[in-house]
Amino acid sequence: MDVKSLNRSLAVLLLALGLLAAACGGGEPAAEGGDGEPGGAEQEEQEEAEEEEEAFEPPDQVTVVVHTGPGGGGDILAREIVAMLEQEELISPGAWTVENREGGGSAVAVNYMREQAGRDDLIASSTNVWLVNELTTEGVDVGTLDLTPIVSVIDDNMMAAVVTDSPHETMEDFVDAALAAPGELIQVGGSLTATDALAGELIQDEVGAEWQFLSFASGGDRKTALLRGDADLFMTEPLDLSENVEAGEMRPIAVIGDEPVDLFPDVPTTNEIGYDFTYPVQTRGFVGPPEMSEGAVQHYTDIFQQLVESPTWDDFIERSAATAAFRPADEFTEYLQTQEEQHVELLGRLDMLVE
Repeated sequence: MDVKSLNRSLAVLLLALGLLAAACGGGEPAAEGGDGEPGGAEQEEQEEAEEEEEAFEPPDQVTVVVHTGPGGGGDILAREIVAMLEQEELISPGAWTVENREGGGSAVAVNYMREQAGRDDLIASSTNVWLVNELTTEGVDVGTLDLTPIVSVIDDNMMAAVVTDSPHETMEDFVDAALAAPGELIQVGGSLTATDALAGELIQDEVGAEWQFLSFASGGDRKTALLRGDADLFMTEPLDLSENVEAGEMRPIAVIGDEPVDLFPDVPTTNEIGYDFTYPVQTRGFVGPPEMSEGAVQHYTDIFQQLVESPTWDDFIERSAATAAFRPADEFTEYLQTQEEQHVELLGRLDMLVE
């Protein structure tokens, strides 16, 4: 046999052996690599997520939606956080802008977020009312869990306050006055399903009293109503209250729940006063529209995580008397599910649930 014939025979033999080996292997990928790495569909999903994250381009401009008017708790916090992010050079000055979409408790803001499905340049500052509105309001069919939870950042107390020269020295004084004159005293606050309104409803249910509720979207309008005598009681977060207390305009008379506030250590909790109810803590976080990309969720999570690890954030927590509560997306989602269960129980007690 000549050399050309020999080479041709060897090539045919090698090709046949290769085909035989492929046939024996069946062409199916292993379910798991030898080093324990996932394989098959799971590996493909992981690779797609990693590719999406790598492909994500952070937007130059980000809109932060809040459901309150200027001066409301959500508005104040969102603007504080944007300022801190700029101070820590985690975002460029002017890159994030706060947009007020008030109305319907939180319905206007939540519905807007739902309509913006898939956007990566839009986030919202959420609170408990984003959960509650769906449970208590006819025609509202969307809540926080229908959006994309990103992170929670703080858990906040709620406090009751009066004007400095109010005749009600304590929460018990206010309740006694309400019992003596049903329906005459007025509490000012946000929407009827907001945390402050629910706190007032719980106290009325507990003691058998009755008072009115005056609703304003703007936190500034709520304070004005109290200060000019249009209302007798105001409930809000310690950060929102501290400036007015320092100015000698307001006086806190109770912390709602069972956790005292370091900023006002002498103010009793409603549990210490003797009111027996469990009150879900006000949790503030950030959510995106439905179908926000995983890359965007991770991008915002990284930004917020860097913020909460900074001295600027520590200073903010100290002066606001809030509790730092950073929860990434998975933990935040589970927490929201638990909060929803707590609110269902609370609202059932108050006969406020809608079918």
